[in-house]
Amino acid sequence: MISKITFHQLISFYKSVRIPMIQRDYAQGRVSEAEVRDAFLNSFAKALKPGGEPLNLDFIYGYLEPDERGTQAFCPFDGQQRLTTLFLLHWCLACQGGEHLDFLGWIANNGKSRFTYHVRPSSRAFFDALVHHCPAKWPAPDKNKDGQLSKHIKEQCWFAKSWEFDPTVKSTLGMLNALNLRLNPPGIPGDWASYQQLKTTNLITFQVLNLGQYPLADDLYVKMNARGKPLTPFEKFKADLVMRVRELNGKAASDDFNQRMDTRWTDLFWSVKADDCFAVDDQFMRVIRTVAMISLPSESDWKRALEALKAPALSYERYDKLQCINPEFVTSLATLLNQWSTINNGEAIKVNQP
Repeated sequence: MISKITFHQLISFYKSVRIPMIQRDYAQGRVSEAEVRDAFLNSFAKALKPGGEPLNLDFIYGYLEPDERGTQAFCPFDGQQRLTTLFLLHWCLACQGGEHLDFLGWIANNGKSRFTYHVRPSSRAFFDALVHHCPAKWPAPDKNKDGQLSKHIKEQCWFAKSWEFDPTVKSTLGMLNALNLRLNPPGIPGDWASYQQLKTTNLITFQVLNLGQYPLADDLYVKMNARGKPLTPFEKFKADLVMRVRELNGKAASDDFNQRMDTRWTDLFWSVKADDCFAVDDQFMRVIRTVAMISLPSESDWKRALEALKAPALSYERYDKLQCINPEFVTSLATLLNQWSTINNGEAIKVNQP
């Protein structure tokens, strides 16, 4: 049986977690990933604030490989983004709460970080240096310019100027700025859980599956690592929408909604697409946009919301901020697509044109 564990328990059990060279760089701190990052940090906030529900980050897949110390390192080929952000969250809370020495006691060994990147030597050197550093005075966040935390780190004597050209280091600095904007101001108790609470309780957990212990074909590792390919905007939207349906109507309703999205309703759009069209994501999103427009709550600023909905490639977060993803939207979308799916094999709609 695979049980839920915390980041601290992962490091304690495997002694070393190493992102292998085959993996891509850390991406959640990139400027282009702002909406994905905000959504992920929102889920952290819900779990770490008083009365919040514990967060489970699902499965982390990996294998064991000898490291330079002669021990076995756990090498994730799925889950590196989640683990890296958790590592940075622990560092931030430990430094803010005056617990850096406790953090250093389990995250470092012989001067090296037990959580490290082997994608590039510069990434590995940066993480080794970062774990040993703790700001004497925690930098205040600044929304109007380069975050003060990244600025503070880049001003340290141990920070190599060349590291700014390492995509993982650059993204890490971006995530640290984002975390700094979200965490409690130093000395002010309350909103987020403490470092010790994060470390010792099951506020944020995941399951680890060591696939190296199973007699699996080599091509499985290639296929699993291919999951690092970015999801399309529609795939991200669909996943978030299904979760919202679960919040509103329960698991059975969301499972049914998800199945229809993947089968009956998708078949509907394929049946009416143009001959030179090889995907139906855009057509699906045009219908979603239209239903969202008519599902705006009466108290909304309609003019502002309608203008916003005209923008291309809207994310789920944008729709949610406009209060479009509400019970009326879910009911209207499901009713409409169910009806269209039963009318003359979908010939009632033509959505292949802009």
